[in-house]
Amino acid sequence: MQFYKENLLMIVNENNVNQLDFKDWIMSCSAHEDNLKKWIRFKSGDYPDPDEVLKQDVPKCIAVKLNWYCEKEKVDNYYIDCIFSFATFFKAFLRYYAGDYMPYMGQIYENYEMLFDNKYKDEFCAKQGIERTCLDELLEQLNIFAKNTHTLGNYMKCPNGKYNAVKGNYRKYKDRLELLYLDIQDSSKEESHWSNWFDENKETLEIEKIFENAELLKFVFNGYKMRKKHIKPDYQCNYRSAW
Repeated sequence: MQFYKENLLMIVNENNVNQLDFKDWIMSCSAHEDNLKKWIRFKSGDYPDPDEVLKQDVPKCIAVKLNWYCEKEKVDNYYIDCIFSFATFFKAFLRYYAGDYMPYMGQIYENYEMLFDNKYKDEFCAKQGIERTCLDELLEQLNIFAKNTHTLGNYMKCPNGKYNAVKGNYRKYKDRLELLYLDIQDSSKEESHWSNWFDENKETLEIEKIFENAELLKFVFNGYKMRKKHIKPDYQCNYRSAW
C-alpha cells in the first residue's frame, strides 16, 4: 500500500497531532483546497481507508505507539473506528442539497464548482425558503468537520469487527458513538455485550469527556436525508457545530 507521504509514524510526534488530517498523508493536497472538496475527492477516489494510516508498517505503527495494541497482536485484530462520522452527516446533507447528483461522489466532485457557487446556493435557498446566512454557516461548519473527521483525535480502538457495522446503521445509530453507547449501557439491549469492554477502556477513551461536550452532541440530525429544519433549526440561524 502506497501513501503520498512517508514517515507516517512521525505523525505522533507532530505538534497538534490530534488535528492533523490523514488525507494529507494519503493523497497529494493543495494548501488552497478547501476541506469539503478534499473530502469529496478522497471519497470518490481509489484511496486506502484513513485508519490504515494507523496500521501502516505493523508492528512499528501508530496504533502500537499509542498503546492501543501491542506488537504481538495480529494486525487483523486491530479494530479501529471513527468516533463521529462526517460521511453519514454530509451525505444526508447532499441528498437534500444536491439530490440529483447523489449517490455518486464522483459526480459531486466533477460538479463541485457549480454546486457550491453563489448562484446554486442562492437558488437552493430561495427554493427551500432558507436564509443564505444559515446555509453559509452550516457549510462553514461542515468544512471544519470534513478535516477533523480524519484526524487522530476522532479515532479510537473498538471491541471487534462487528462494532463498526452496528454503529454505522444510519436508521438506528447514525454512526454516532453516544447513541450506541446508550444501548451498550442498557442490559436489556443486544449491544450491552460490549459494556465490559467499554468499562475496561473508559479512561483510555475518555468517554465521559466526549459526552460532557454539549456542543458536540447538538451536531445531529434525524433520518436518511436532511430537511429545512436541520439547516435552519427552530427557524433561527443558530446552527452549532461539533467542532
